[in-house]
Amino acid sequence: MYVKCNIKSELFRNYLHHHFAQVDGRFQIFRGIPLGRYITTHLKFCDTKPQMEDTEQTVIFKLPKTSDLPSIQSRFAYFTAESMRQIEDHIKEIYNLDFHSYYYWSIKHGLQQKQAIQNFIITRKLVNKIGDIDTLKKYEYRQEKKMIETLTKKLLNQVTYQDRIIRDTIEKFNHTLSSNHKLI
Repeated sequence: MYVKCNIKSELFRNYLHHHFAQVDGRFQIFRGIPLGRYITTHLKFCDTKPQMEDTEQTVIFKLPKTSDLPSIQSRFAYFTAESMRQIEDHIKEIYNLDFHSYYYWSIKHGLQQKQAIQNFIITRKLVNKIGDIDTLKKYEYRQEKKMIETLTKKLLNQVTYQDRIIRDTIEKFNHTLSSNHKLI
């Protein structure tokens, strides 16, 4: 049984090659692979064949024959628009974690940025990104910038909170002392 899914990002469509074998233009899904299990949990079933037009964003998954999903054998499978967005979001998160861990591990072990990114592209079968290292450099830069901004905001909130507690404590303490013995 086959099911179609629209994945808007070309990068994430290509990233599927890293997780699944492709046979006759269809990605072979297995529930033993975490991403495969996640995808199959979003399946919906109906008695009539759902209509879905193929676009350049359409990928086709070949579903596993498993007793865990008995409806696969007797009904038609499909994804809702919401399920397709959730699947793409999940692929994005897996990609981000994979890229960051691979990138930082490579840098930690002495590879240059360009080598780390090239190796990631090759090992993850992102063939259309070969030679497009600048895009992934920019991506990494934006991710690092976002992480620094988030950390800065978090630290600023923490300092503001701690400063307020200290000021409140001093004010309460000064309130209990006579005016000659105040701290500030």
